[in-house]
Amino acid sequence: MLKFYFLMIYLYFRHGKLNPIDMNPKWRLLVISSITVFLIVTFYILTKDKSGEDRFKKGVEIDLPNSFNVIREKYYDMGQDDIFNYDIKLDKKRMESFVENIKKSRFYFKDSIDNPEWERSLYYKKPLKAIWIKTPKGYFFKRIGNLAFYSLRVDTVTNVLNFQESLN
Repeated sequence: MLKFYFLMIYLYFRHGKLNPIDMNPKWRLLVISSITVFLIVTFYILTKDKSGEDRFKKGVEIDLPNSFNVIREKYYDMGQDDIFNYDIKLDKKRMESFVENIKKSRFYFKDSIDNPEWERSLYYKKPLKAIWIKTPKGYFFKRIGNLAFYSLRVDTVTNVLNFQESLN
């Protein structure tokens, strides 16, 4: 498709003008339909939102179980800042599996219990600042990226995951 647009630009500069009226009707139909398709595809790509599951995997770097219930999936546009909330309910077996994945995560800091000692974590000192800590009700994840801030509260009592992505 890009070759076609380069051809149209070439013809324009070669002949000095690209007038749809002077074109063959078949060429005119081809030009108009290709421009329409290009605009529709571009609009779709620019307006397509990522799903909550994709945002979760990108932010936390732990896969979700195969089966879960989405409690809330909400996007808030707050001017310069955008917030995305994604709350999930797991059954007991899947929650146990998820907790095991937390403990295997490279960001898990097992020495911190409800006291986020960020400076002692190896991964919080690097440019990618992320840490998992144990809390009385479950686990907490915090990650600071260049453009986004991710947090996840894992409540092992109610088996609910509360994920939040904040974009600057």
